[in-house]
Order: sequence, then C-alpha cells, then structure tokens
Amino acid sequence: MSSEHTICPYQSQCGGCPGMDRTHAEQLERKQDWVQRTVNHSVDVVIPSPRSMAYRARIRLVPDDRGRLGYHPPRSHDVLAIDNCAVAREEINRALAASPSVPGSVDHVEFRSDGERVVVALDTAVRRRERVFSWASA
Repeated sequence: MSSEHTICPYQSQCGGCPGMDRTHAEQLERKQDWVQRTVNHSVDVVIPSPRSMAYRARIRLVPDDRGRLGYHPPRSHDVLAIDNCAVAREEINRALAASPSVPGSVDHVEFRSDGERVVVALDTAVRRRERVFSWASA
C-alpha cells in the first residue's frame, strides 16, 4: 500500500471499495484492464484523478436498528454503522458526523455535495412521511 493511502477501517467489512488495499498503481492498472475489456479496445493513457481519497460527492446510507447510518456488507441485510467514509468528500463526513440518530421510518439517507454545501435526502414510504417530517424539522 502506498503511503498516500489510508486504508478505511470499514473496508474489510463494508466491501464498498474493493481494491482499496492495493497500491495506487495497481488500482490504475486494474481499472485500465477493466475499461479495455469493456470497450474491447486498448487504452493508451490513463490519467489518474488528483484525489485518491475523499472524492465521492454522493453516498447513500441505511439506518441500523439504533438509527446509526451505515452500509450493507456484501450479500447481507445487516447494517455496518460508520462514523465517516474514507471516499466521501470532507463536507459530507462533517454532515454525517453532525447527523442525529435516524428514525426507523427512514429507509435510506443520501448525502450529496457540490463541493461546499451538502444536501441530505431521506427516503421513506409515503405512509411514514409525517414521522420523517417531524424528525427532519427538529
């Protein structure tokens, strides 16, 4: 692993970022190979992003039975509660850290960022909207 990467503490359980345990060069090589196989054409140049971490401008989380937000591990309906996401932008992680426990009537919480502001969208069934509106207003 190169020194520019910090392995996410949840990566081994979350499964959302496979390959994070590889060096940056290995990740680029795998992505180049995937693109070549997908488009059936060779790729001459790979231009890496200047951000190897904290680049994702949208994450979608689910609440656990205590209202903590997290991801579903692979092939599971369990929820791995997280405090932050290594690939999410910093402003999203600040919003996540400031979020109170989510009521059980919420199915998903999505955080989106434009680089400065964060919008939080709550997904719930129509019959449970009033409970969510009350929580969101508070």
